[in-house]
Amino acid sequence: MLKYILLLITVMIFTCSCINNKKSDAPQNSPKLANTAKTDTLKIALEQNESFFADSLLKTGRAVMKTYMAKYQTDSCGIIVYKDSILKAGFEGVKEIKGIRENEVTDSVFVMPPFNHCDDGQSYCFYNKTLPRLYTGSYCCHPDNLFVVGDIDEDGVKEIGIYYSSCASRYKVLKIFSLKNGLWEQIGDSDFDIFTQDPSKVKFDQLVKKISKGKFTICNFLDGKTSWQTISMK
Repeated sequence: MLKYILLLITVMIFTCSCINNKKSDAPQNSPKLANTAKTDTLKIALEQNESFFADSLLKTGRAVMKTYMAKYQTDSCGIIVYKDSILKAGFEGVKEIKGIRENEVTDSVFVMPPFNHCDDGQSYCFYNKTLPRLYTGSYCCHPDNLFVVGDIDEDGVKEIGIYYSSCASRYKVLKIFSLKNGLWEQIGDSDFDIFTQDPSKVKFDQLVKKISKGKFTICNFLDGKTSWQTISMK
């Protein structure tokens, strides 16, 4: 009788061990599956951000948003999403500017926040989908801070400039860019000390003047002094 009891106990222990092993192998606790679920949730939230930005903020900019997101939102950089209220609070509208390409009378520019972790800063984007964004690396971008300079290199595309701020310090920068090989390339800059010149009392586009093809002069405001610097494009 004792022999049968011991045999029964042995069988029960073996059976419980098998059940526990099966439970430990269950896929629902897999970190990989958890990460996949999190990524899918972020992708859905990103699509909602894209729709809100296009429909509620840009109004007619859905095609513009799709173009930019397809070009600059990469899978390898992760995803950043926002509440609608945050996007709305940070949006300052769309600004009409002079046409950048020679066949355009006007263009429109707006500021877009980063939607991935590789972009550490905001970008200036255009309604004209043939123009690339201007990524800044700053979180102090405003539509009024971008201006059209003129076609300095006479290639049919006007150069642009921005009043660049890092959100701190009295020292800012005027940066000038030219469209080269589908990207905005910086071709010059100048100092802008707000203790020397109040930025609200100047027109940025008047601080850059073309001298001749490929050559321009740009104004510096620094430590109480105003000076003009000549720059030649390479």
